[in-house]
Amino acid sequence: MRSPSGAGRAAALVVALSAAVAAPPAMAAGTKLFAAVVEPRCVEAGGTGIAFSITLTNLSKNQQLGSANVRLPDGFAVTGGVALVGASSSATASVSGSGALIELRDLRILPARSVVASWVGAAGPVGSDGRFGVAAKPSNDFTGSTAFTLDASASQLVSSVDCRLAFVVQPSHALVGETITGDPFAPSSSRQVSVAALDGSGAPISSFADAVTLSIDPSHDPGGTTLQGTTARAASAGVAAFDDVHIDVHGFGYALRADADGFLPATSTTFAVADAGTVCGPRAPASTCSAQTVVADELNGAVGAVASTVTSTGGPAGGVVIVGANTHEVDCAGYVEHTDVTITFDVTTGEAKTVTVVIDKALVQADPNNGAAHYQVCYSSPTVLAEDAFGNPVAFFARDGSPVYPEGNPAGLVPTSGLLPDCGAALPGMPCRVSSNKDRAGNEVLVYRTPAGDPKGRV
Repeated sequence: MRSPSGAGRAAALVVALSAAVAAPPAMAAGTKLFAAVVEPRCVEAGGTGIAFSITLTNLSKNQQLGSANVRLPDGFAVTGGVALVGASSSATASVSGSGALIELRDLRILPARSVVASWVGAAGPVGSDGRFGVAAKPSNDFTGSTAFTLDASASQLVSSVDCRLAFVVQPSHALVGETITGDPFAPSSSRQVSVAALDGSGAPISSFADAVTLSIDPSHDPGGTTLQGTTARAASAGVAAFDDVHIDVHGFGYALRADADGFLPATSTTFAVADAGTVCGPRAPASTCSAQTVVADELNGAVGAVASTVTSTGGPAGGVVIVGANTHEVDCAGYVEHTDVTITFDVTTGEAKTVTVVIDKALVQADPNNGAAHYQVCYSSPTVLAEDAFGNPVAFFARDGSPVYPEGNPAGLVPTSGLLPDCGAALPGMPCRVSSNKDRAGNEVLVYRTPAGDPKGRV
């Protein structure tokens, strides 16, 4: 079968042939049962040249199964001959109804025995119900009123459109070389990154037991590296779990991709891989927890002494939130300082840094305006990186394009703090905001860059 797992087939559509699970009906004495299983479980919608098969098993105690009709789903068709394995030497297979009906005769299947009919065919388009129909009789020529009864619990005859993978536990932020789990900076978390096989309705395919392979999504690989650890796992009850995958190059905006033969691939949400990091949640008023903020040297991966304190001083401030405050006062017009979260850190002075701040979900929910767009970085710096229109030294240009002057400048120019512009709008080498998003757990994740030469990270 043709697999849509390659990058060039990302838009391919597939059809799942999954088990029809139902409680078997109450059977009268002497009821003759049979089972039917269609393969493959997943095929590309509209695909051609696909190898199909149906296995018929006689579950009766003392009655042969002589003949059967197999009706294909709407849009499916037999395009090649039908071959039989396990049937009598006189058995025949013919196709009618423009390739939509397979007639199997003189099968002579004894109790507890099976016959496999296989053919090459085409799958239906998106929207096909994908339901195979099977009828069987004791007579070899499909005559008479006596019929076998399908045992639905032992059969697999129903197909679904868009068989696909989905992350059911998304990867979260991790340190370089440490196991990526569903919780940020928690390599020992029991919430392993997990991928499920789903049918077209979004329901899990619990019978799926094939291998799922993880890799770094090529479009979300800021470190230009490969995923390490055991990257291929067999699914159990339809879910593949990964307990030791890690990335050895820091970067912000990684995403994982999951692939399995015959399934549309899945791409995870993005996450950071940092040289140092933690999440420090809210505490009781006036209490402090020691932590490390996410700091990564973009040039060579080295960081200097990293020290950070996250302090809770009571309920969060109202209004739009500024992340953090340094040891000095900051004043960004129209924004309210987030007094719960004070972040300072010292890093090596000669390299550019990327910093990720993770604000606990509980703090985010307590803010009246807690959309990701409301979170900005109020920044100050003693470093001169540009000049204004009058030749005065400028630390950086704020979001509105106005100059922000170096703190402690002898001319007393103001302002000395301001909101960072987004990186796409910032001049090269200047501090800027990379992104502001909510992760899957509801935490606010704000990423910004500080320039080479700035002796202290400042927010």
